[in-house]
This record gives sequence, structure tokens and C-alpha cells, in this order.
Amino acid sequence: AGMINDRRTFDTAFYRDFVIRLMKSVLAEPEFKDKYFGLSAVVGHENCTRFGYTLSSDATKTLRHSFEAAMSAQPDLINIPEWDEQNENTSLRPTVYNGLSSLRIMRYYTAKLRGQKLTPLPGDNLRVPNLILSYRKLLTLGEKLEIELLNVPDAEPSTPYTARLTLEDANGKTVHAFAPQSFTGDAMEDRTLVIPGETLAEYPAVRPKLAIEMNGRTQTFADGLHYIHLRPTWNWDYKWVKQPLRDLLQPEQVKFEVSTPAADGTRTVRANLVANEPLMYVEVLDDDDV
Repeated sequence: AGMINDRRTFDTAFYRDFVIRLMKSVLAEPEFKDKYFGLSAVVGHENCTRFGYTLSSDATKTLRHSFEAAMSAQPDLINIPEWDEQNENTSLRPTVYNGLSSLRIMRYYTAKLRGQKLTPLPGDNLRVPNLILSYRKLLTLGEKLEIELLNVPDAEPSTPYTARLTLEDANGKTVHAFAPQSFTGDAMEDRTLVIPGETLAEYPAVRPKLAIEMNGRTQTFADGLHYIHLRPTWNWDYKWVKQPLRDLLQPEQVKFEVSTPAADGTRTVRANLVANEPLMYVEVLDDDDV
């Protein structure tokens, strides 16, 4: 609990400058000279208590900052606790909301630790940058909307690119445009874009849309990115979605129709999806409920 600050985000300075220094000083004592030095890193710990969450994953910052602090101390091992409980969101394994974000980040760190060449995941489309888009999927008005764009290097040489992020309402109208962000492609770097949530008060939800300009070509990503639900009052859901662009399904065609209410209030949904890859199943969701 001592490594959680008043924003419920990871206190990197406390971990690096106090906890790790204290542990190293103890292990420097003669009776501990043959002991292994182990440290931990953590993904986050969200939506597990009546208070909403214990430790925000803070986009991908909690994983990256805790792992980098541990790496800097050169321990014999680094442990990442994973309870794999859905209500705690502590898992490294792929989930719908996390995609392969943790895997992509950890592959970068392990390649650096081992002095290995950076390589993409098998099957990755290298015309799409290894960029992870993260944000809270549900906000209460008054909270800040923070959207993290994280570049994860995985190819040598790298390719520079520019990312242009906009927010649209349910009808496709642009309601906010962020300044373009340029990436060299060869550095693990994030750009966190922030606006007050209440500036979007007239919209029950907004959809992110990301245009990538790379090698003189522009690609747009919108379908497949989770919408951001905006509530005027209460909120219990503090989960971040972490969406690598290379993980997104890019359907060839999507049709979605919702009928007007019947006499009993029910509606009929008709949907059609054409994709260029095999799919096990398709779900229709109502605020993430099946």
C-alpha cells in the first residue's frame, strides 16, 4: 500500500528511492551476502473493492514504471504477481480489454535485458506501428479524460510516424481533435493526451478515431476501438482498455441496425460482419453486457 500515491497510481519514486534502496542496503550486510535479490513489478489492481479500485494501471504506466524501477536495481529476478482474477484485473495474459499489450511491452524489456535484437510478433502487420492506445472506458464528468499513445519498438530499423487522434459522437461528428503526435519509432515513449471530462458533457459517449501517417500512407482506426462512456454522477468501473493497433480486427464490412421499440419495449438488433480472418463467434453487447 505504501507504493500507491494519493491518486491511486504507482509511486515510482517511493519504490525506487526508498524501498529498493532499503532492500539493497540490507542485502549488503555480511549475513545476507549469498542471498538472491528479488524485486517485483505490477500491472495494476482495479475494480476489486467497494472503493472502485486499489491501484490504477494508469494506462500502461504502472507496468512500465514498476518494471523499469526494478530493472534499474539489477536484481537477480523480477517477479510479477498475477492472481488472474477477473475482478482484480491483475493478469498479464491477454484479455478483451488488454489485448496483447502486456506481452508487447514485456517482449521489449526482455530483449533489452538479454541484449537481443528487437523483433515483431509472428503475423504482425508491419505497415501498422506497434502503438498501444489506452484510456478509461467509463468516466464520471469532472474526471480527466486521459488517452495514452505508447510506441513499443520491435523492429530495426524503425519507421517514424505521426498519430492524429480525434473524438467523435455517436453520429460520427468530430467533437474534439488533439494535436498531432510524432514518434521516431525507435524509442519506448508515450504521449498522454488530457482534456477535462466535463467538456464532453453533452455526449453520453464518444468514440476515438486514430489516423496514422507512415511512409506517405494514412491508415485510420475507429471500428474496434472501445467507446468512452460518460456518466454525470456515479461510477464503479475504473478499468483501462489497452488496445494495440496490430491486435485490432479490421473488418471489410460491418452493418448494424437497431429497430424502434416494440410494444413491450424490446428492440431487434440485426448485424452483419465480413472479416478477412477466421472468427470463432461474434457478440452483440449492451454497455459491455452480452
